[in-house]
Amino acid sequence: RVYVGCPSNRHIRVRDRHTDCSGHYDYDVDVWGCPASVYWGTEGYRPIVDLYDGDTFVRELTAEFVLWEVGGRRGDFTYNISECNAGCVSKSLRWDDAIARNQSDPYAAWTPSDHRSCFDADGPAQDKCYAYEVLGGPGNSGIVFKINGDGLFFFRLRVVDPECSYCDLETRFVLNVFGAPVDPLLALFVCGVVLLVA
Repeated sequence: RVYVGCPSNRHIRVRDRHTDCSGHYDYDVDVWGCPASVYWGTEGYRPIVDLYDGDTFVRELTAEFVLWEVGGRRGDFTYNISECNAGCVSKSLRWDDAIARNQSDPYAAWTPSDHRSCFDADGPAQDKCYAYEVLGGPGNSGIVFKINGDGLFFFRLRVVDPECSYCDLETRFVLNVFGAPVDPLLALFVCGVVLLVA
């Protein structure tokens, strides 16, 4: 007898995501976990994703996945490589394309059934070298935080590789990004106010 489907307790976790936080947070720690600290200057942050059956570790995932920032900070980070640098042989799906198809729920617009790997030569031809927005898999993409990238980032992570599992594998996590340089215009403004008051 062959069983096809998803075990009811199969899920993914971002490695080192904890729920036993010290301190007070203004969000649901049971849902999002404690914030993991990431230095602003990290070149290509990429979470490590583990597969579990219940509380039993199965393996580290190497499948392709995407991140959706739900706290309104999508413009405060970018991706560290382009489709060309990743070695893509066809056009990769991008968030802008996915959102155009499903504006009511952008996160639901990019699922395993919608995903096409840019490493598949049967996909549409590349017309430009856009940022490569897929993490994991054969690409080496990660996210890079912009100059105003300090603070909390709330991410939903979804495995989009249709070859990975019959399960809808997704999770949530929070990053506390620290160490971003002060925006030069803001620094100039603060200095000007201090000089006027003094």
